[in-house]
Amino acid sequence: AEHAVDGWQVYHSLIRFNLVDLFQAITSQAFYPFINSFVVAIAYLLAGASVVSSRIPFVLFFALTVFGLGWLTFRIAQRQEDAVNPSDQWFPWTGAIFAIALAITSPIFVTNAVLCMLEMTGAMLAVLLMLIGDQIDQIRHQRSRLIGMAIAAFVVMAIVLTKYSFGLFYIPGLLVALVTATKPGKLGRQVWLETTVVLGIYAAVLLFWILVTDRETMWMFFTNHPSYVDVWSVENFLYYPIVWLNEYSTKKPVGLLSLTFAVIGAVRYWKHLPVRVAVWSVLAATVVLGISTTNSQRHILVIAPAIWMLAGLGLVQVLQWLGRRTQTRPFVVGTIGLIWALLIVCAIEPASQLQARLIKVFEGLPVYAEMQEFGLQEVDL
Repeated sequence: AEHAVDGWQVYHSLIRFNLVDLFQAITSQAFYPFINSFVVAIAYLLAGASVVSSRIPFVLFFALTVFGLGWLTFRIAQRQEDAVNPSDQWFPWTGAIFAIALAITSPIFVTNAVLCMLEMTGAMLAVLLMLIGDQIDQIRHQRSRLIGMAIAAFVVMAIVLTKYSFGLFYIPGLLVALVTATKPGKLGRQVWLETTVVLGIYAAVLLFWILVTDRETMWMFFTNHPSYVDVWSVENFLYYPIVWLNEYSTKKPVGLLSLTFAVIGAVRYWKHLPVRVAVWSVLAATVVLGISTTNSQRHILVIAPAIWMLAGLGLVQVLQWLGRRTQTRPFVVGTIGLIWALLIVCAIEPASQLQARLIKVFEGLPVYAEMQEFGLQEVDL
């Protein structure tokens, strides 16, 4: 699913200043919507149409995602009341660096940064959504919170219009996060107002898109993907856990550690909106991808930053717990040292193979690159 050509179509309508062609280029992209195509088109406008320029934005999105992931983890951990002693202000930084380390040592996450694919765009928008949620958490003025929720809802719609399946994760992720801030019987008027705003934006954007795009092609996205395994098979249920351990983590112990810390972080920091968005989005993805039998390693890339953020927060909680129980700083420092040693040792082999893997993923088969270059430079639709 190489998406550079979709961006080329939008790019040509932009350089011709033809609004009719632009509208047609946008609405014709019903199977995979247009957000990613605009990203590629902008890259073509700035650097010319080529294989390289089609992939530059996703290297940038990788960097923004990693930075946003670390910043978000730090902000949430830093604000946890009564959680960090004055002498342990470095715990939030440790959690943030841990989350970043998990991301930048993930083989599949790094290699997807050099591909013109939808997943890195979705991951970047997902981190942006959680950053907005973190900002909303700090707002007490009712109107300002409603504006923040509206922005968050539009970001979710941007995720949907990047790839529909991403929306199946984050549409319920934001909604359920709002209504699970407290017990169901204690939901106040403000929560219902915010939920109504989000639902209204969801409905308006989705209805508009359904009306202007090709509905038959759009429906094919949900019904016409290939099926690789039986839905009730053990292979289907274990596919993504195994992928997480083998492809999203340098080694299985790192993958297990990240999931364990993620559960701890989710429980301890539940009251924070971005944490609830992350948890419910991951759970929604688990259900959706468990039902789907079009298994592919990259399908969980869009929720990977959410898991790494939760893992970073979980590490902060573990360090705080150790600090309270042992009252021994060397023990806490030693624990951190062991974790970093595990990360480094497990990353040695993947790091030694990274350059060859990046070149292979970026270049693909030479004949495909030549065909794409010819299409971008010579073919006029």
